[in-house]
Amino acid sequence: MTDLDDLTQRYGGRRSVGVRVVALLLVAGLVAGAATYLVWVLTDRFDVEAQGDVATYDVRSDHLTVATLEVVRESTSTEASCTVSALSSDGGVVGEVTVPVTDGPVRQTVEVEIRTERRATTVTTEGCTSPGQPRART
Repeated sequence: MTDLDDLTQRYGGRRSVGVRVVALLLVAGLVAGAATYLVWVLTDRFDVEAQGDVATYDVRSDHLTVATLEVVRESTSTEASCTVSALSSDGGVVGEVTVPVTDGPVRQTVEVEIRTERRATTVTTEGCTSPGQPRART
């Protein structure tokens, strides 16, 4: 027995052309799917109509916190809605306000009063939404 016969017996013969074609089509499908997903993620991430973030906040009492929200809209006609939450020291939400931003400049600062059920220690936002952008962006 030759070395080639020994290897063929141990590992099997050459695979048929059909198996190679199926494997190639499977790999091509996976690559096309990954490329489609990447384009979708990049398009979705950079297509932002409105976004907002908490710039500062001031805990004024056990039942009032004032936050300064920086909002950026695509244009002055874009209607945005921004939700701001006040959190307590245990991480629970103690107050929440949704603020409409319908007029003013494209980039603006909005002061938000948040009534709280007990003392807040921090303020956070999920960002802003708009009619063409249902997912909040910061």
